[in-house]
Amino acid sequence: MKKLTIRNSPRLLLRKDAVLCTQRAPLSPFLEGLARRVSRDADWLVRQEPLREDEGEYYGRARRWMQSHLECLTQAWILTRRPRYRKAAIRHLAGLMTWHHYSCDANEFTPKDREMPFCLTHGEHSTAIALMYDSFREDITPAEQQVFFDVLDRAYLKQALKCLDDPPWWAFKDWSNWNGVCSGGMGMLALAFYEEIPEAAGLIPFVEKSLGEYFKCLVRNG
Repeated sequence: MKKLTIRNSPRLLLRKDAVLCTQRAPLSPFLEGLARRVSRDADWLVRQEPLREDEGEYYGRARRWMQSHLECLTQAWILTRRPRYRKAAIRHLAGLMTWHHYSCDANEFTPKDREMPFCLTHGEHSTAIALMYDSFREDITPAEQQVFFDVLDRAYLKQALKCLDDPPWWAFKDWSNWNGVCSGGMGMLALAFYEEIPEAAGLIPFVEKSLGEYFKCLVRNG
């Protein structure tokens, strides 16, 4: 595989100059309102315990909440650089190590030892985890980094790598939004952890081929 030349973090969503701009420049009233809401929600999350796998009014609700919790805490830290938000984000991420299933195809009757293939939830969580790591990477501590590595090894990268030898049904499909979400999340992981985890970089050819089919469809029908 050809080695990519990629810029330093942050590189996935915002460049460093754009991040600094959100911290220093006066925001529009609309953006100021959004920033206050992010901080308010993040303050609540700082006081909460990490989500349990079975939390919520039905099994699987926590999987969607987890993505928004990680993204909220990460964005609050980007906006303010307050350590409590970053500490809480790492704590909530570490909570995933207590889960048995991360797949949207799992339910309360799924055996705990059954491995579930990479699905929409894997893709959504991978995007949140990649953005989180990309934001923290410049000054990440070994302890923080280990939390990311443990979670990836337990679920997300582990299942993504299995797609290379045994592509799931959504791979290379031009008609499925699962391809966009799953391949997109895998690609975000690959770029976020490109230097630290060589296996992650190996996902890129798969992602390029699979997403290529998805975008061809968008070109045809919008």
